[in-house]
Amino acid sequence: MVNKIFGYILIALGAIAVLLSYSGIRTTLNISLPSGISELIIMLIGIILLFIGAFLTFKKTNKQIAEVPIYEGQGKKRRIVAYQRH
Repeated sequence: MVNKIFGYILIALGAIAVLLSYSGIRTTLNISLPSGISELIIMLIGIILLFIGAFLTFKKTNKQIAEVPIYEGQGKKRRIVAYQRH
């Protein structure tokens, strides 16, 4: 569950970084980049964050298969005869 939350946060940060790499959006929001950072670097960082976030959010987790007992008999004479996997 924590990986999914962290993944969603990374996806949001990546999307923001990709949006801020466009000069039109930065001028609309009155934001300027530091002089040493180019638009391409911001876009690449945003794309990398998007991929990492998507991987953490949508990866499948291997859950242990639960075994359910199969009983035979009634009441106190009931006994386990097999296990069924779910």
